[in-house]
Amino acid sequence: MNTLLAAAETKPDPAFERAWNRHRDRVWRLVVRLSGSREAADDLTQEVALQAAQAFPKFRGQAKAFTLFYKIAVRCVLRCREQRNLGTDMLLESIPAPHTDPTMALAVQAALSTLPDDQRTVLVLAVYEQLSYKEIAAVLEIPLGTVMSRLSRARQQLRKELSDAL
Repeated sequence: MNTLLAAAETKPDPAFERAWNRHRDRVWRLVVRLSGSREAADDLTQEVALQAAQAFPKFRGQAKAFTLFYKIAVRCVLRCREQRNLGTDMLLESIPAPHTDPTMALAVQAALSTLPDDQRTVLVLAVYEQLSYKEIAAVLEIPLGTVMSRLSRARQQLRKELSDAL
């Protein structure tokens, strides 16, 4: 972050720095899970920090700071996936499974890689980041019903993929 701040034309305010330092690791983990690439995560997280620093002065504090950071992170990853065509094959390395059975973990990770971006994003935010539906709706700027339907479709697709795999 220090090199990031040095590169910025103006020094971010102390409130931003405190908020960013508190949530930076969570943002990085989210970026890894969504991008499927640990290598890309460092660069993408720096991009998130720069954009967040620019957006922070307009942030009114009506939502939590991590909501702003997650919103920017999701946009950065999705834009990068489109521009660089980041595949989902690396998801097998980057998304830890929520249980310990290695066979099941690989099956879950492979099934996750088959989901469309919108469904995978909602599922990662709900399961791995443990955000509420309301928080997910705020991060993605979509209606609560859309969060619920995407999550339902993602879980349904995962069940299908896992029953086929196992």
